[in-house]
Amino acid sequence: MLSFIESLLDYIKIDLAKHYSSSFTPDNFQFFLVIGASLFFLYTPTKFLLYAVQKPTKRKDRRNYSRYLTRFANTIFNALDYLKENYLMSMYSKRTKSFQKSNLRILGKHAMKHGGNVGGLINDGNTCFMNCVIQSLASSNDFVEYLDERVRCISDNYTETSQNDTPTANEESNDSDNNTDEKSSASGSLFNRLGLSSSSNSLSEEKKKHFIYSLSMMLTKLNSKHGNTNSDYNLAPLAKKMSNGFEKHSFLGYNQEDAQEFFQLVLSNIEKDSKTITPETSDNKEKTVSLTRDDLDKLNSNVDGLSNFYIPAIQIDPSLENVDQTAFKYKFLTPADGLTVERIGCLKCGETGGLRYSVSSGLSLSLPENSSYKSIELDSLLSNYISEEIIEGVECDRCSLEYVVEFLTKELESENTPEFLKTKYLERIDAIKKELAKPIISDEVAKINKSKNIREKGKKSKQAYISKPSAYLSLHINRSVFDYSTGYIRKNNCSIDFPTKLDLNKYVASYDDVNLDARLSMRKQDDLIKAKYEAMGHKLVGEDLDDVHSPSATESLKSSESEIFEETTGIADSVSDIEDIKVDDEAKQMKQGSNNSNPSSSSKIEELEQQISSFYKPELVYNLKAVIVHYGTHNYGHYIAFRKYRGTWWRISDETVEVVDEQQVLSTPGVFMLFYEKPNEKDSQYEFDLESLDNDDPESHLDVEIDPQALQRVKLDGPSDTSSCESDSDSDNDSDNDSESDDEITEAEKLEAEKEQSMAIATIGI
Repeated sequence: MLSFIESLLDYIKIDLAKHYSSSFTPDNFQFFLVIGASLFFLYTPTKFLLYAVQKPTKRKDRRNYSRYLTRFANTIFNALDYLKENYLMSMYSKRTKSFQKSNLRILGKHAMKHGGNVGGLINDGNTCFMNCVIQSLASSNDFVEYLDERVRCISDNYTETSQNDTPTANEESNDSDNNTDEKSSASGSLFNRLGLSSSSNSLSEEKKKHFIYSLSMMLTKLNSKHGNTNSDYNLAPLAKKMSNGFEKHSFLGYNQEDAQEFFQLVLSNIEKDSKTITPETSDNKEKTVSLTRDDLDKLNSNVDGLSNFYIPAIQIDPSLENVDQTAFKYKFLTPADGLTVERIGCLKCGETGGLRYSVSSGLSLSLPENSSYKSIELDSLLSNYISEEIIEGVECDRCSLEYVVEFLTKELESENTPEFLKTKYLERIDAIKKELAKPIISDEVAKINKSKNIREKGKKSKQAYISKPSAYLSLHINRSVFDYSTGYIRKNNCSIDFPTKLDLNKYVASYDDVNLDARLSMRKQDDLIKAKYEAMGHKLVGEDLDDVHSPSATESLKSSESEIFEETTGIADSVSDIEDIKVDDEAKQMKQGSNNSNPSSSSKIEELEQQISSFYKPELVYNLKAVIVHYGTHNYGHYIAFRKYRGTWWRISDETVEVVDEQQVLSTPGVFMLFYEKPNEKDSQYEFDLESLDNDDPESHLDVEIDPQALQRVKLDGPSDTSSCESDSDSDNDSDNDSESDDEITEAEKLEAEKEQSMAIATIGI
């Protein structure tokens, strides 16, 4: 009975939370404030009492009871903070409502001009996590084209099979003794020539068997031009086609599930179905192929989509025979597949034992455990992903063998060593040196030659990069944090600052940009960057000593060091971006001021700059296509999706579909997954400038009744007097009635308003 009441309360909380997140506006804030307070006083104390009536007597139960008390207190404070934050946001939204309303009207007209609404998905239980993933896939041009191509393969395979099953003329003549058989054979041949089958296994029925076909049809429906109407679709038929079966994975929609898990499950079903459509041949199953380096580079340069990708064997297993003419093959099965590379090596000898390449369908980025973070940039999370990790006290096989050789050599030089031992020492030294001459040392060889009492431990570095990013890149924000005070996992509500255009050049290490020596930077271009600024420092020292010790010269050196850090780690905030501009100017001044004093150094810097620029790839600048957001706690909540299609951003909460502006997408809290895609020609035809649309619409300025000065007076420490702001705005407009600058919002004022809104949401850090 207690569990039934508890489940009922959980369901009420989830349902109200979903309705709250999809229907909240500044106008109806008071209504939802009452609903939220009622939900809080109904749910939390009742659930607490359900635990309390169990009367814990055992020590373990008393410990759990203490945890329940702590969770109860945390729930109270979290609820109060949540209500306060939403109230402050509503007060701020009142100031910007007219400004946003004007933008949304313009965006809505643009959306209707290019087909209108996109489709929504029915929430059958708690299937919001499924709906968001499917909506995000529908935004990808590469994914839609890939599924269409797979569907064409189904049709081609069926047509080819039907033609192979058609009886030939000789076969029909051999059966001429039976007239009935001749008629049935001719009839079957006619059906096959028409592309049909005399059996029930028609082409349409054959397509319906495949999960890829059902998914392709669903994405087509969602992306259809629905005009001004709202169209909803049910995901249940598609879910039943999943080979893994929702029954086996508890994905029936009656439990809260993870959108990331469902995304991986969808990709797994696509891969399995794709293999049945295009079975692998014996050649495709081979992991290695014979390729020269020139042929390898040509094949990889032509890869644009799903194809085999080749890595030189010397980077993975240098001990292979004919390693310079061998390559490892990696297969990308979906547009979400990419390649990552990891290097683990000794910092003393540089031994890595080969790089570890692996096919990945997305990156999982962890938030910092420090709860003091209210917001963090996506750039920082990606920089943490590629940051170098130092592992202490690790044994290196090569260093251990070299230490054994050093020890035995000293024993040979000792006068106290018997002659028969010296002979054995010499034999062992020769055997170890032969192994040390090899590119890598296997664990088996090291185990035989190492001594139990003679071991060398040191430091190893571990670092990972993206080797080849996927066409449709998914980034999962891992918000799960273990709470040591309660012993439970909670959700980290840190806000994420993410861009609309993501430059992946800082996080990609292609196969021709990797250093095998662990003592060097993992990327060759990072060593070039360091060499460039060392040369700049050398130039500065080569000038007059009076100039070296001047404040400007000292500041230039500090700026150069700062720029090295920014370029090698990729960590930059808004302040450091401004400093980078200053650094570039100072670096140019340094070069121009010393060209006459040290021309050889200047030419070296120019050469290094050319080498560094050769690694930059413009095609690695991806566009934001979809965002999955989670509202609620770690165990309960609601998922919504923002997706960009036909040049318009849509906010989709199951069946509810509405137009939003880009600023609302970038400032949304609770980001759970981000999807970026390579630039596509289909997207470029829908791109537009909001300012140009604003100027084309003569009525666009009539609804804008916002005072930017009043916006600047909004404080986050509490609600301000709205009426006083409005009266101030009216008085200002009356006093400056003759000025055209006060009749309409300038571009600078709009940017300032958007900046204030972004700062408010980042400070709240929901």
